Amino acid sequence: MPSLSVGVRRGVRLFAVIVLSGICLRLMCQRRPEKPPPPPPGTPQKILRSDAPLLFQLKGIPAEFTVTKGQNTVQPSLAPADLASKVVVRGSGSLTFPDPGGMMFKVSGQQTSNTAFLQFSGPSVMNMFNTNGAGYLTFKWRSSYSVAERTAMAAQYRLVMRTALDAYNDSGEQFLVEDSVQDGLLCLRFKLGDSGIQYYFFPRGKEEAMFGKGVVLDVRFNWDGLGNGVLYLN
Repeated sequence: MPSLSVGVRRGVRLFAVIVLSGICLRLMCQRRPEKPPPPPPGTPQKILRSDAPLLFQLKGIPAEFTVTKGQNTVQPSLAPADLASKVVVRGSGSLTFPDPGGMMFKVSGQQTSNTAFLQFSGPSVMNMFNTNGAGYLTFKWRSSYSVAERTAMAAQYRLVMRTALDAYNDSGEQFLVEDSVQDGLLCLRFKLGDSGIQYYFFPRGKEEAMFGKGVVLDVRFNWDGLGNGVLYLN
C-alpha cells in the first residue's frame, strides 16, 4: 500500500499512511493551552487562525526530491531541522509526479511487496501529529475515479475505501481520512484524536462536482488541544 511512515519519539510510535495522487501537506501545532471553563450551550467553536506558523509543508513536486549517493531523499519546502526523510521503493512499486501536479504512489492494494512510500523519522514527528496542543493539518486530494466508477467497485468488492491519511500512535489511531461508497452514497470516513469514526456524505447530485474524477478536494483539520476538532472541505 502506498504510504508515508513516521518515526519514533520517547517510545511513542507514529505511523501514517498517505495515498494521494495530488498532495500539499501542511502541519502546525502549538503548546497545549490551559483548559478554560466550558462555554455556555450553543456557543460557536473557536477556530484556530489559518495564518498560524507552519511546522511542515510538503508540496509534492520534483524539486523536493534529490538523489544522493544512490539514495532518494525528500527535502520538504518547510520542515524541522531534525526531520530525516527518504523515498522507499519496493519491488515494482513507483512514485511519479503526474500532471497537473502532486504525487502518485503505486502499486496499491493490501500488500507491501510492490509499493512506494515516503519515510520520515526524528523527534519532531511527535510534535507534527500532536493533538495535545492546538493545531491544524491541510492537504489537497485529487480523485482518480468518477462516482460511477466508485459505485461499480463497491458493488463488486462490497467495501472499497481509498485512504488519504491514516496516523497511529501507541494508544491507537489518531488521524484518518478516507473515501468510500455506502448505500450508494459517496462519503468520507474521518477521525481526529481519541474520537470515534465519523462520516460525511456528499450531497446527492453534487458528488461529481465536489470529488469526481480529476477533481481536487481541499481537506483541513482544526483542533484545539482540548478534545475539540473540525473537518473542513473546500
